[in-house]
Amino acid sequence: MRMPAPMHDPRDVGTLIIQRLGDRMVHSGVLGHMTWLCDGWHLAIEGQRLCDSRAIAFDTGPGYQGIMDEGHVRGVRSLIGTSHGTPAGLTPRQADIVDHVLAKYGRMTSSEIGRCVRSPSGAWMSALLSRASRDAEITSAAMLEEFSTLARLGREATAEAA
Repeated sequence: MRMPAPMHDPRDVGTLIIQRLGDRMVHSGVLGHMTWLCDGWHLAIEGQRLCDSRAIAFDTGPGYQGIMDEGHVRGVRSLIGTSHGTPAGLTPRQADIVDHVLAKYGRMTSSEIGRCVRSPSGAWMSALLSRASRDAEITSAAMLEEFSTLARLGREATAEAA
């Protein structure tokens, strides 16, 4: 039986994203969205979350408190080289999923990424509409449903194109 891969601080995943994107400027909102996409795709593909922190339905879209806090205070590039900015702990498979997400979404503008993560029928909107506080959690079950649906639709589109 395969042991579950370790989960990571979203800031570690965010640091890998920053490193992979190179000189491209990324603000904390987009980094939070990209990290959420990595977390959701990892959940759909591997059956477990990549990030160990709760995903939050911010007004601007899904993200993680640590990334938002760090980005607003010091800027997201300040994550690199900190204790919460060391992606070396990610397994090769986890890094591959991050690379998959970046291949799919990494060239999009912040507006395009925003539209992807703020689907009117998705996990973010459900959490946003049902929240009792400003930092409502996006549940793993809602994330799994959204990303499993995206995976199924992608397979169907590929099959139709063939």
